[in-house]
Amino acid sequence: MTRQSNVGKKLLFERLTRVSKNEASDTLNYAQNLEALRESVLHELERLFNTRRNSLTSLLNGERTILEYGLASVETLLWQGFSVKDGLPVEIEQAIDAFEPRLKQVKALVTPIGSGIEEIQVIISGHLQLEHHSEPVRFPLKLTR
Repeated sequence: MTRQSNVGKKLLFERLTRVSKNEASDTLNYAQNLEALRESVLHELERLFNTRRNSLTSLLNGERTILEYGLASVETLLWQGFSVKDGLPVEIEQAIDAFEPRLKQVKALVTPIGSGIEEIQVIISGHLQLEHHSEPVRFPLKLTR
């Protein structure tokens, strides 16, 4: 059995950050790294929001496993007696807490677009965890049925 070398293989955060001797370059790297991290989180949020699950057990008891990845459908929330404005923000916040550890202090604001629930505007706000501090972020997203 041959042993594989880890040369060239770095963790995500090691690839996103690099040490520079020039302060101007450090500022530019920080901004680029922050933007890359922000885009990565947005991509994962979109993936999470585009996955539906049928179970509401986590909404009721607050625990999630990988088998419960995604959001409950709006129909499932309504069937269980939750309103879109009350149940969906809780469902979104719990899903993000469980599956996106880089985002902390998450709040979800849900607003139906138009008169029905075909499209829903969701604004996610929170703090993006960086190495030594956090940055406030806001992600506007749309959910469609």
